[in-house]
Amino acid sequence: MIAKRLKRNLPSLSLLAVFDSAANHLSFKKAAAELNVSQSAISFQVRKLETQLGVTLFIRDNRQIALTKQGSKYHKEIHSALNMITSATNDLTNNSSTPHLTIYCIPYVAQSLLIPNLHLFQESHEGVRIKIEATRQIATLDSNKTEVAIRYVCNDDSLIYKKLTDITISPVCSPELDLKTPKIVRLSSDIDSWQKWQTDWQANIPMEDSISCESMQMVYESAANGMGLAMGYFPLLNQMIENDQLTTPYPSMKSEFGALYLAYVKNNSDNLLVIEFCSWFMALMNDA
Repeated sequence: MIAKRLKRNLPSLSLLAVFDSAANHLSFKKAAAELNVSQSAISFQVRKLETQLGVTLFIRDNRQIALTKQGSKYHKEIHSALNMITSATNDLTNNSSTPHLTIYCIPYVAQSLLIPNLHLFQESHEGVRIKIEATRQIATLDSNKTEVAIRYVCNDDSLIYKKLTDITISPVCSPELDLKTPKIVRLSSDIDSWQKWQTDWQANIPMEDSISCESMQMVYESAANGMGLAMGYFPLLNQMIENDQLTTPYPSMKSEFGALYLAYVKNNSDNLLVIEFCSWFMALMNDA
C-alpha cells in the first residue's frame, strides 16, 4: 500500500537530481559535466521527467535553455527538498555532530599562510574536522558539502567569490645575489608571469638557462639560497622580504597580475562555518 502511494505521480530521485543540476546551471552541458554523463543523457532525462509530469520545464532556444514559470516554481521546491534529503542522509551516515570543512588551496598559499595560522581558527572552532587539499587544479566544489576554495580565477557563475587581494609581481632574489648575470628560477608550469613582467618593463633577462622547480616553495627556497631570480607574488611574499630571506632588486618595477579569491557554492551563502572561515582568512590576508 505504501509502495503504491509513493509511486503515484512521484518521479525518481535520479530524474529530479538531473533536473536540479540543469536548472542550477541553466545548461545541459554544465549539468552533464557535474554529473559525469553525456549532454544527450541529460536532455533525455529532462524530457522523460517532463513527459512523466505532463509539464514543460525548460524553454529551449537553440543551445540555450531557460526555466518556464512552472519549471522555476518546481525547481525552487525540488532544490530545497533534495538539500533536505542530502542533509538528513549526511547526518545519519557522517555523524552530523562533527562538522567538516574542506579547503582547496593553492599549494604555496597553503604552505606559507594557511597551515602556519590554521591553529588560530581551530582554537575558536573546536570539534571541526578540517581537510586541506593543496592543489593548483581548479577543484569542483560540491554543493552538498561545506567546502571553500582559494584560487586565482573567478570564472564560475555558480560560485560566490570574495576578493582577498590584488596580486602584483616583481623578481626577488637573495640579498647576496650577483645581478650582473642572473639566472632565473621558475615554477615549471609558469611562464606567463616572466613574459608579462619582461614585456611590461622591457627587460631582457635570458630564460634559456633557467632552473625549473615543481613547487613555489622550492622556487623561493632556491632563490633564497642564491641560485637566481624568482618571480615574486605580492603580498604573498611580504614575510620573506621582511625577514631578509629575499629582496626585491627592482622595487619600482611591479606588474599587476590578477587577484586572489576565496570561493564557495551559493548553497553555502548562509553556512555559518563557511562565513566564519571566510571572515577569518580575509582578516589573515589583510595582515599578511
